[in-house]
Amino acid sequence: MKDNVIVVFGDSIAWGANDSEHGGWAELLKNFAAKKTGYWTAVYPLGISGDTSGDLLKRFVTECEARSSYPINTVIIAIGSGDSDYLKKEERLRTPPEKFVENIQMLIDLAQGFAKAVIFVGLLPCDDARTMPVSWNPNNYNTNKSAKSNNDIIKDVCKKNGVLFIDLFSEWMKTDYKKLLDDGIHPTTEGHQKIFETVSSFLIKNKLL
Repeated sequence: MKDNVIVVFGDSIAWGANDSEHGGWAELLKNFAAKKTGYWTAVYPLGISGDTSGDLLKRFVTECEARSSYPINTVIIAIGSGDSDYLKKEERLRTPPEKFVENIQMLIDLAQGFAKAVIFVGLLPCDDARTMPVSWNPNNYNTNKSAKSNNDIIKDVCKKNGVLFIDLFSEWMKTDYKKLLDDGIHPTTEGHQKIFETVSSFLIKNKLL
């Protein structure tokens, strides 16, 4: 029986997009946790490329229940980049701010029903020069303004609920972060490594790993 179960929900960044060496920060966390604890910690990376907060809500309970043979200790949620898309033709954000607030609150409520600890990993800043539009969709525009707005929403809702929050946006903005972005949004292999180091250190500091 596993003593410590951690599930990691998210979008393409949590899924590991653009990290051909290690499979992304969540996969790095999985391998690190197993070795650190003698395989008594199970980390389940459950990121899906393209997921928004609304998409995650549709699968959240099913994914948790599928892993409930062992009690889930920690739920990590890294979502919001897709919600921040500005759709040029429709002249609106993919997820309106008021709906995003509602979705984050619902995710917190659901997560607290399954796990002792809930952690949100904030958004990354983007490179506006390469994301207006993004290379794979001429209708999708991503900006630091929209990323910061959704990051602040998550931070605020977490604070109101007493939920742990890892502010990657603020941390990365203090660095030459554009070098850590492969396409303006998704991290390079080095960028994924940096996220892994931040998340794993946070878990250890809070005695969750």
